[in-house]
Amino acid sequence: MVKRFCLKSFILITLALAAVYSGFADDSRTGRNILEVQEGKKAAFGLGAEWNMNSRSNFAGGMIFAFDCNINQHIALGLNATASYDFAGIVVIEPAALFRWYCLPKLGLYLQADLGAYLILEDNETKPMFSGGLRLGWRFMFGKTFFLEPYARVGYPHMFGVGAMVGVRFPKNTKSKADGSAANR
Repeated sequence: MVKRFCLKSFILITLALAAVYSGFADDSRTGRNILEVQEGKKAAFGLGAEWNMNSRSNFAGGMIFAFDCNINQHIALGLNATASYDFAGIVVIEPAALFRWYCLPKLGLYLQADLGAYLILEDNETKPMFSGGLRLGWRFMFGKTFFLEPYARVGYPHMFGVGAMVGVRFPKNTKSKADGSAANR
């Protein structure tokens, strides 16, 4: 059972990484990186805190980290992981692949689907499950690099979670053909 779960999780994460990596591939028609199309917003990394229902009888606190890569102005793919502790002996780890759709890209409003694993660590045992959910969030940019991202999520088996992340967006570096210097868009 655990071997089968690990194999399925490995395959899912491998497919998610391949999807994210494909965003960095060159477009054979133009010779440009596909991500140049999305106005210099290449990738982002965030860390945050979350309050969720990863507990049998009460709420749990946790932290989240996420990495996403914009494919175009409306679509992003990536990975996130949440770790929660309910202060009564239950630790939950949720690695997942994410698919993000920016409903209003200029405002930063998005809807995100998560699919991955749900690992319950309790009484020296690991209980694996599959996890899926939807997230509604808002990415507020501070300048061109930093962001704050409050969100709420629902799904199975975690029921709900609310949190906020802070992070860094990595703009694409380009070289000027005239003088060879690097500049951020």
